[in-house]
Amino acid sequence: MNLRHVSFALCLVGAMLAAFASDAIAQTPVPGAKGWFEVDIGDVGQPGHASQSGDTFLVSGAGADIWGAADSFHFVYTRLDGDGDIYLSARSETATNPFAKAGVMIRESLDPSSRHVMLDVKPDGGIEYMSRRAYGRETTFLDGVASSFPTWLRLTRRGNAVAAFVSTPSMCGGPDCDTWTMVGNGWIEAPGGPSFVGIAVTSHDPSTLNDAVFDFLHLKALAPPWQQQDFYSSPQPDSAWTTQGSNGQLSFFVPAAGSDIWGTVDSFKFIWQPLAGDGAIVARVTQVPGVHPFAKAGVMMRDRLSDYAQHVILDVKPDGGVEFMARAVDGGTTAYIAGGFMPLPAWLKLERHGDQFSGYESSDGSSWVLVGMVNLPGMRNSGYLAGLAATSHDPSVPPTTLAVFDNVSVSLSGAWNLLANGGFEDSTPPALGPPGWQSDNFRQTPARSETAAPRSGAKNGACRTTTSADCGMFQDITIPMTGNYQFVVYIGADHQGGLVGLNVNGPRLSGSVMASVDAGAYKPYVIEFFAVAGDSVRVWVYAPAAAGAIVVDDSSVTRSASQ
Repeated sequence: MNLRHVSFALCLVGAMLAAFASDAIAQTPVPGAKGWFEVDIGDVGQPGHASQSGDTFLVSGAGADIWGAADSFHFVYTRLDGDGDIYLSARSETATNPFAKAGVMIRESLDPSSRHVMLDVKPDGGIEYMSRRAYGRETTFLDGVASSFPTWLRLTRRGNAVAAFVSTPSMCGGPDCDTWTMVGNGWIEAPGGPSFVGIAVTSHDPSTLNDAVFDFLHLKALAPPWQQQDFYSSPQPDSAWTTQGSNGQLSFFVPAAGSDIWGTVDSFKFIWQPLAGDGAIVARVTQVPGVHPFAKAGVMMRDRLSDYAQHVILDVKPDGGVEFMARAVDGGTTAYIAGGFMPLPAWLKLERHGDQFSGYESSDGSSWVLVGMVNLPGMRNSGYLAGLAATSHDPSVPPTTLAVFDNVSVSLSGAWNLLANGGFEDSTPPALGPPGWQSDNFRQTPARSETAAPRSGAKNGACRTTTSADCGMFQDITIPMTGNYQFVVYIGADHQGGLVGLNVNGPRLSGSVMASVDAGAYKPYVIEFFAVAGDSVRVWVYAPAAAGAIVVDDSSVTRSASQ
């Protein structure tokens, strides 16, 4: 068998590593601050410096400004790979210039022209909310509010969106702060994925330093590939976060917000990652807020991110009562199926085998007792969501009301095909369309499904033309779990020039690979790749602008057995 094998595990992460390579070389640790680094960005004039003592950071920075198309300042930073919150109390700064500034920043890179978002305070107490939306473009002033020292500043990132918040000592009253007022008109687009987060200080005068003092620096981040969704409305930045223990195990701190998971519409916090096919999610619940008897925390599989979506949940209440519940169809009523009893800490497990979902409870994570089973034939096989759910049953409680989980794991069972309709058997010739293969509308000839030349089954896909016109087809998928994958597709052609390939997180050359298609009967083409949970992958087949046919069948994307 003539297998075309293309391995490009490094290609997918290469661009990211290149973006951070020069930055990593320049890392200088901040004295007294574990995990924090400092750097002068741009031509600052006077070298900056920083240090930490107890709950206080001293950051001294010169530079012309953080403004225009390139910046000049001192930056205390660390990595932020997923969702996160940075907040602190700005105590004071030197009045080197009316436009000197000190505050919190999320930045795509350490290049002076990098994309960024910043919330800062000037020497007169005025607060500025600013962003550079594209590399090398002008920084934009978004909003401003009057304040006075000390003042609290906060940036919250969810995916590629950021919101800014302010507070005062009278609203906080301690080393933490739970009451915030949003600055600006809501969430804005900002750098997502691997970025830098930290404290930015500029004197607006390269000849001197702005000595800024900050107290109570907090950074709370949610480890990727986990993401979060609020199925409720809250004016407060109530983000979930993770911490890592000495054994490498993550603990999840999840605001137990919202009114309930019940009825036809849900109101709760959901921490999730995509999953495909048969699989399981396991978690130990160590804390459920005792604010209401029907508060709950548990594990969930959900068809999509909507508040009325089909789902199954296994949760535990404050009294140790375990509930196994499901909504059979979108917009239907959630039904109680079965229950159990497991005092905290309670181990919970949801398993999927085809349309059958099973819930188990355990006191030790080894010996499991079946709580209940349910069939949900409408739940998607590819791209459904597995995660952690928490609700207080009382929407008035503050975001400090937490459910806590640890020993969380998500696993796949077997090699499930992430491609929909990979053999074209569900198509009605000549139609193609989502959720399966689609015709590339940017090409001159439409691709189609047909019964003319199947490799197996009764149907296949094809690009056929009698003129010099090109043709293409593609399918988009979301990667459910970080790991190694294989794209396999059988292609036959009566002429040279065809291509097969895939792109990751966008249609351009970054993160893409391709191989040439040989003329002849059906042959398998195999592309092995590494991808991160949540990555968007487009697989495609291209026929050149020449008369002839390229036929396609039996395509799949599966997770490799060896990880």
